[in-house]
Amino acid sequence: MHLSSIEAIDNIVEKCGFCIFDIAANIDQSNILPKAIHIKPADDENSIKIEQIRDISELTNTKQLQSISIVIENAELMTLSANNCFLKKLEEPGENIHYVFLTSQSGKIIPTIRSRAFLFYINREKFSPDHYDKDIFEEAKLYLAAKPEKIDEIANKIAKDKKNPPRIHALQMLETAIDLALASYSKTSQKAFAQKIEKLINAHQAIANGGNVRLQLVANML
Repeated sequence: MHLSSIEAIDNIVEKCGFCIFDIAANIDQSNILPKAIHIKPADDENSIKIEQIRDISELTNTKQLQSISIVIENAELMTLSANNCFLKKLEEPGENIHYVFLTSQSGKIIPTIRSRAFLFYINREKFSPDHYDKDIFEEAKLYLAAKPEKIDEIANKIAKDKKNPPRIHALQMLETAIDLALASYSKTSQKAFAQKIEKLINAHQAIANGGNVRLQLVANML
């Protein structure tokens, strides 16, 4: 789902057990749900570790009389063990406990968590082609609109790129395609764009995790 701003987050959280908000990386996340319990990377760390998730176990495993929100800032920085620890909590959530992930890269949150959550995309900066590499932008446009045979052609071209590392090339193209699809969805609310966004995120995650570039570019868009 798409939101035009972050102003509606409070009301949404009250109605959801678990939400993921994909927001711009430059938004001050500490100002979102200020009354919530916030978890974020320690000042000297660049990841959210499993110990930080375990620290809230006693609170989240008990019944609460009032609504409590647990906000994970920069959720894309959670380690795999922290992701898995959170997954166990989602299977047996405490009463009146709301979990909120704030991230600029929702594709880095493991699929088993994303499938249990309400996913919201927040409007980013005004979309402009000038923000992107011209060749990557044109390639992303073709990829989004391509028929199966054209997708295979684009995937083969990227996989055989001699000038740029294929994995980096593919990730840049997919990130641009995601922004394009988000911009189109915000204007039209067409379900087709929402479905493509999910496929693009899956392809990005698979390639970022070492998956075959050509195979993932093709398989996730057919």
